[in-house]
Amino acid sequence: MPICNTTISYPADLIEILLERDELRFDEVRERGSPIVKRYWTNEKYQNFSFDINMKSGKVMMKGSWAKFHNEGAHNYSRYTLADFVTDIWSLSERFGYDFSQGWLHGLEAGVNLELSSMPQPYFSPEYLIPLFVAYQGRLPFIEMRTIRGAGLGVECSLTNYRLKVYDKGTQYHRPEPILRIEYDCHHMRELQSLGIRRLLDLTEPAKLAGLGAKLHQLVKDCVVVEPLYGVNVTAAEQKLYNQADNPRFWRDLSSRRRSYYRARFQDLMRTYSPYRLHDFLCELVAIEWQELTDDCQIFLPVNCGKSYNELAQDGLLHLANI
Repeated sequence: MPICNTTISYPADLIEILLERDELRFDEVRERGSPIVKRYWTNEKYQNFSFDINMKSGKVMMKGSWAKFHNEGAHNYSRYTLADFVTDIWSLSERFGYDFSQGWLHGLEAGVNLELSSMPQPYFSPEYLIPLFVAYQGRLPFIEMRTIRGAGLGVECSLTNYRLKVYDKGTQYHRPEPILRIEYDCHHMRELQSLGIRRLLDLTEPAKLAGLGAKLHQLVKDCVVVEPLYGVNVTAAEQKLYNQADNPRFWRDLSSRRRSYYRARFQDLMRTYSPYRLHDFLCELVAIEWQELTDDCQIFLPVNCGKSYNELAQDGLLHLANI
């Protein structure tokens, strides 16, 4: 799925629409001794979406997974394409009579689920691959994920504006097939301003999604992945570097210049001696899967959300018709 979770803000014109919906149930927050409601929030998710209404600021925050919304709140392990994503934006808009595509993004998770059953096993199983991730750019270590809902193994690397997560999506949902999730979790949208991604609608534009996919691919490419070497003859210097590479402190304590030098040497070492070149194949699989997920999208017919909404459906996404 190229786009999964999002955090989006909407203006006050959405508040009354939400409060009048029978399928939404809100809890209320009041000042002590005052009848005035300061805040409403949904006590049950609407197909994985939650709504938080701040009456003072007049803003609505919507959080949730579009992939789970697509599956009626049940799961997000199946393939979820750009076409599905655009369909779901307009489906939600039609249900509520409100254009959700214009919301401002405050955070998003973008990534791919790699179904690896056709690859050589156990080398391309999540339980084999995940422990091989040592550090990102040699600067920061991968640590065990603490936010997996359900079973499964995972690691993450946290930076100032985002996290890179690698985890076992198949085990999380008790699936028989091996599914590796690689995800870019951006929580400061200035990270994506250079790609022109500010509103939800921007995530439906193939050119901008291509830039987001390239970013994910580069993040994975910049990881230090220490692959097993079997029965190969390496030099003493190569063996020393290989032994050091598995220790995040080795990379952390290097200067920037020396880190770049040793990363390049280590990548050459892996490409020369690794029997499966797991890291290179993963990078390729990420690029292929992202392309396939974003390569088939269709324009939508107008829905009953008013003139401006229907014009947006016709004009704002017209470029999708030829994809």
